[in-house]
Order: sequence, then structure tokens, then C-alpha cells
Amino acid sequence: MCITAFPAKPSNTLIYAGETRKNDKIVHVLAYQNNIETNGGNAMVIPFPALATMGPENVLDTTDCKDFLNRIASQFDESLTKGSRSFSTTLRRSKVEIFDSGSYTVILANDFSKVTKKHLNKIPKEKQVEFSKEFINSFQELYPDWPVAMCFWNGKVKAEPLFWWYEPKDSSKLFLPTFDAHGDLPKKTDKYKLSANKLDHTLMVGSTVNKLSDKKRSYLDMAMNYLIHEQIGPMLPREIFGVKFKDKAVVNSDIWVDLHENLLEFSDRVPPGLE
Repeated sequence: MCITAFPAKPSNTLIYAGETRKNDKIVHVLAYQNNIETNGGNAMVIPFPALATMGPENVLDTTDCKDFLNRIASQFDESLTKGSRSFSTTLRRSKVEIFDSGSYTVILANDFSKVTKKHLNKIPKEKQVEFSKEFINSFQELYPDWPVAMCFWNGKVKAEPLFWWYEPKDSSKLFLPTFDAHGDLPKKTDKYKLSANKLDHTLMVGSTVNKLSDKKRSYLDMAMNYLIHEQIGPMLPREIFGVKFKDKAVVNSDIWVDLHENLLEFSDRVPPGLE
């Protein structure tokens, strides 16, 4: 599902995580969309396991290809393979950026605690929310030293893809944010227990750098790169692997995929602060 500052009703979440090259570096991309509804202003909070500073240049324009995730996701059936992974590192420096992306106004920060009331006041009034100290502290406990995107909206938003690229802390593992919390975040001191969570997701992965292998999940569209906006097309591979969940009970966690394994595994793992 997703993390939001206040109660919300997300549905039909589509996530693509991939590996590609940009400026002669291996980077990871994350494309995310869902239908989401709330009363008044709210913010969806997306963490990134990024090594380097992120800014508006890390967001790709999907205005001319709003249906690309829907087209890819339509290919997959229900399936799941489980496992576990772990690693950690630290971020280099702090930065806060504010910009618009479709129906969302986004605050992108490399340190959640650096987001001040001055920053929040720059959000359109109808979208504004105030994060409690408890929410901020709990989020930083869950994802220590991770950049974060706060996507502010009001009311009901029909699915719009948000597309990001970033330099990963660990280039061998793709991250898909599926941890679910709306308003209240768990703490390590609460002796957090893995709870069942019903997913309404399609999760997809791919690489333009390496040949991935998975006998269960495969989608090949030789024309895809030519049908998608020129900025996004080069970031997407010809072959994409995916798994679809529809009201399927799984552990409330994020999903990781190890690119170096012989067969892809969609592996659940709690946020690093709860391990």
C-alpha cells in the first residue's frame, strides 16, 4: 500500500523498479502510481534507498505517457515468492526541494527533520498538512538516512505515475515501497510484530543493464520503447517481470529484488529501523 500522513484510501497501486544507466552511471528508477482518496489535505511519503542527493532533476515527466504503467501491469497474474535481504549505509548531505508533479506538490528532502514549517507553508493551502514530531521521528527510525518524497494532494486523485531515478546505496537490489501506514507509524520500541496486510498491487521489475531471468513472470514488448515518451523510454527495458496481488494477505513490509540471483525473488523485508 503506502505511507500517508493521515488516513487515506489507496487502491490499485502499480510500482515499477528498475536498473538502468544515466550519465555513464548505473542508477535505479522507481515508477509509482495509485488511486488515492482522502478528506482534505494529505501527503503520501515515499522513502528512497539513495546514496546521493536527490532533487527535481531526479523526477521524470510522465505528462505525455500517463498510461505506461497501466499498459505494462495489464500483463501479469497473481504470484509471490518470499525471502529476505538486508544492508545499510549513510547519506552524504541534506537538501530540501519543492516542486509540482501532476496533481501533487512534492517536497523532496534528504533528511525529514530538515523539512520546516517554512517549507510546508509553501504547499498550496488546500493540500497542506502538518507532520507531528512523533510521525517525523518514527519515519526516521524506520528509514534512517534515507531521502524522502512527500507528495501532497487534496481529495481524490486518479492514478498518475510518479517516475524517479536515483543512485542506489546497493546497486544489486531493487526497492519497491509497499509498507502500509496511515497516520500512525510503528516504533521499534513497540516490539513491532509482522502483521498481515492486504495488497492491491502490481509489482514490476526490469533492467536495461543486465539480462534478468524468471521462468514464472515475463513480459516482452519490442515496441514499448518507441511508444513511450522519449525521456522515459530509454529508462525502460524491453523485458519486464511482474507479480500481481489482489486483496492478497502478505506481511506488512517493503519488497526487495536481488538482481544477482539466478531467478528473481520478490522478497519481503520490514523497514531497516524495525529489523
